[in-house]
Amino acid sequence: MDTLHESTLDEPVWNTIKRDLGLIGRRLKLVILPKVTAVEMQAELRDWDLWGPLFICMTLATVLSVEASEDASLIFSLVFLIIWCGSFIVTLNAQLLGGAVSFFMGVCLLGYCVFPLLVGAFFCIFFTAVLPTAIAVILRFVTVVLLLIWSIMAVTAFFADVKLPQGRKLLAVYPVFLFYSGVAWMILVGFQEHK
Repeated sequence: MDTLHESTLDEPVWNTIKRDLGLIGRRLKLVILPKVTAVEMQAELRDWDLWGPLFICMTLATVLSVEASEDASLIFSLVFLIIWCGSFIVTLNAQLLGGAVSFFMGVCLLGYCVFPLLVGAFFCIFFTAVLPTAIAVILRFVTVVLLLIWSIMAVTAFFADVKLPQGRKLLAVYPVFLFYSGVAWMILVGFQEHK
């Protein structure tokens, strides 16, 4: 039987989980190391999934809602909604600009590129718990800004292969900058001391 048309309906659940975790790991590698070959980038763009972005979004929403002592469920819902709606709007913008990107492919790559900001949220937890307030605030700001730049660079690497028409790449990347800046702002504001 051809491996491309092999059915996965009768495979054990553990094999499915291992395969999906392997796919998530490969895509996270592309975000962590955005300078990969165009062939690798195209292969990953064609084979999208929503498990990784869902896990990243839920983890970030959980971290920020746990940090908020009151209205935790509201914070979780807002973070979840902002990330998915923001991904939808940025993907729609890329499509309207003439980019060759499917809806789910765009949501997938934007969701994976939130990962550096999730890492920044974990650094913020560490800085808040270990360091004095003044130093923690400075380190949180610097860390989140650097990881914001990393996220935007990762998306820009993906958008290089989306084949946007000449002169429209900046129009596609600017909403990404606004979207990720909003997520970074939520992380920074979420770790302010609650008086």
